[in-house]
Amino acid sequence: MISSLAARTGPTDMTWRLETLRETIEHWSRRIDETDMGCDWADAHERCWRCGALGHVKQTGKGKRLEKCHLIPKACGGSDHAPNVIPLCKRCHLEQPDVAHTQATFDWIARTRGTFDGTLYLERDVLPVLLPIFEKAELEADHVSRALTLAFEAFREKKACVHFAPWGAYIKPSTYEHLVRAAVDAVLAENKTMCGEDWAD
Repeated sequence: MISSLAARTGPTDMTWRLETLRETIEHWSRRIDETDMGCDWADAHERCWRCGALGHVKQTGKGKRLEKCHLIPKACGGSDHAPNVIPLCKRCHLEQPDVAHTQATFDWIARTRGTFDGTLYLERDVLPVLLPIFEKAELEADHVSRALTLAFEAFREKKACVHFAPWGAYIKPSTYEHLVRAAVDAVLAENKTMCGEDWAD
């Protein structure tokens, strides 16, 4: 029944997107070096091309829903066809430049991508908040590990939660900051107790 309906009405939106994605990858993989991308070309069908977050273009799949993003916006005369569309997660799509210049998006991706697949927002939003806390406390590596473990236990204990935004669930940098500050204080207190030192605020 579905196949006969598809035959009468043409390819479904999902099929069209998958075909367009294959054409887009084939086109751009010959023109853009993957070291300037947020993902490897081998994973470009299932990752955001900027942040590298795992996603999907189908109705169901792992990770975030990847949106069909226009390199040249339709309002500037861009088409819905490959190679003018690329997959980005919603958050990256909201930050993508809207200009009538195809290379602008790829230049933006090269300048702002994460170091590894899926690390962009951790590097950009979270590490700048956490690193000064650890540096100030002068913790050794095993104590940093202990502090991070304590911080993430807060989620299991329902003392902290994720935030649901238009691009999906994420942990706010301010949440990380609070949890890590509290965890660092706890680790420092543990260390002073283990060393037999008295301490006071």
